[in-house]
Amino acid sequence: MSAFLWVEDFEGGQYREFGHALFGRALGLAANDFPDNESGLRDFMKSRQVELTTSFAEAARRMDENLRDYDYVVLDIDLNLLGEDVDDDLPWVLPLLERWYGYDPKAKSVEDSYNAARQKMKEVAGYHLFIDLVMNRGFPRERILFCSNHGNHLDTINKSFEPARMEAPSIYKKSDDTVKEWIADQSEKPYIKLRRWVILACQELLEQMRRGKTHFTMRDLLPNGDTQLAPINAEFLLETLARLLPAHENSEFERKIAFRLFARTLTQDWDKVDYKNKEKKIKQPVKAFSAVLVNVRNWTSHDAKALSVMDEGDIAYLFLIAMRSCFELPNDKLEDYEKALFPLIGDMADIDMSELAQDYMRSYEELESKYVLLNMADSKDYFSIRVNALQQGGKITPVEQAKLLYQILWHELHWGRDKVFSPQPGYFSKPAFLDQLTRRIYRRSFHS
Repeated sequence: MSAFLWVEDFEGGQYREFGHALFGRALGLAANDFPDNESGLRDFMKSRQVELTTSFAEAARRMDENLRDYDYVVLDIDLNLLGEDVDDDLPWVLPLLERWYGYDPKAKSVEDSYNAARQKMKEVAGYHLFIDLVMNRGFPRERILFCSNHGNHLDTINKSFEPARMEAPSIYKKSDDTVKEWIADQSEKPYIKLRRWVILACQELLEQMRRGKTHFTMRDLLPNGDTQLAPINAEFLLETLARLLPAHENSEFERKIAFRLFARTLTQDWDKVDYKNKEKKIKQPVKAFSAVLVNVRNWTSHDAKALSVMDEGDIAYLFLIAMRSCFELPNDKLEDYEKALFPLIGDMADIDMSELAQDYMRSYEELESKYVLLNMADSKDYFSIRVNALQQGGKITPVEQAKLLYQILWHELHWGRDKVFSPQPGYFSKPAFLDQLTRRIYRRSFHS
C-alpha cells in the first residue's frame, strides 16, 4: 500500500467508523477490525503506512518535516487547530490567526479576540493545509483528497479560488463510495508503488548497515587490492536513490527520463567491478546480476538514447538485483520491499524446463543473426558480450535493449552459450529470491 497522511480530528469520536469508511476497502478490512480509540487507531494505521494526525498544527508540522514520506494526503476541512502540545503547536497557528482572522494580541480582551479568530480558522483549516501543500511545497494536487461532512456548506471559501484562477478542490463525504474507490485505486498505482518501496528499501538497508546487520558486499567484486568503494559509498548511493524518483509522475516522456537517470545512478560504480575474476569465489547468481548491471552502466554512460524505453517493472528488476549484489541479504527469505516490488515485474510463471530450453536456443540464434552482421574479427562467445557489442554498434533498439537485459541474466545463470542448455542447477530453484525473480521475469524475457 502507498503511504498516506490522514488529517482528521474525530470531533464526534467516530474512530472506527471513519477508519473503515476511508480505508476499509483499500486494506481489505471490516469495520470491527479498526480500533475505536485514537491511540489504538494511530498505531493500527501507522503499521499500514497511514500516518494519522488529529490537528491542524500536527499536520502542518508533519508536512514540514516529512512530506517525502507520504504519497497521498486525505484532509478534513473543519479541524482542531491545536493538539495536546500547545506550546509547540501555537507557532503554526498564531501567524495565520493574525493575518487572516482578525486576531489582535494587543486587543483589550486578547482571549476573546483569540477565540473568535480560532473558531473562524477552525472551520476552514483544511484549506490552509491544501494551499500550503500545492502552492508552497509543490505537492501534486491530484494526490490530495478532501473528505469532510462540512465541505458542502463552504460556498464562500470555494468561490475564493476564482480570483486566484485556481480550481477549487472537490469535496466528498466520508460515506461516499468515491472516497473508498479513490483510496483503493491510488494505493496500487505502479509508479507510486515503485517510488514508495524504493524509498522504504533504501531506508531499511541504511538502518541495517548502520546497525551492522548487513554488509556492503559490492566491495568483494573489486579487483584485488582495490579500495575505491567503502561503506560510505553505499550510504551515499542509498540516500541518493531514495530521492531520485520525483513525487510527480508528470508525462510519459518525463517519467522515462527519470527512469533512465535512476538506472544510471544505480549502476554508476559498476565500471569498477571485476566479476569475471576466476580467482574470486563469486557465486554464479551474483555474476549474472553483475553482467546485467555492468551493461546498464556502460550503455547509459556512453549512449544518450540507451534504455530510454523502460517501465516500472524494468526499474524494479534492476533495483532488486543491484541490492542483492551490493548487500549481504539472506537467500532463504524475501525482504518486505522485494515482496512489494516483484509484482511490478510480472505475475509468477510456471516454467516448463523443456520450453525454457527452446527459449534459450531461440534467443541465442536471434542474437547471433544480428551479431554476424558486425563482421568482428575477434568473435565473442558470451551472450552478454555479444549484446554489448551489438549495442555499441547501434544494432539494437531501446525496446530490444530492455528485453535483452533479462535474457542476459538467464544466459549467465545457465551458461546457455554456444547453443548448449544446461539442466536446472540447484541455486535456481532453492533460494526464495531467485525463484521469485526468474518466474517473474520469464514472460518479459522471452514472450513479451
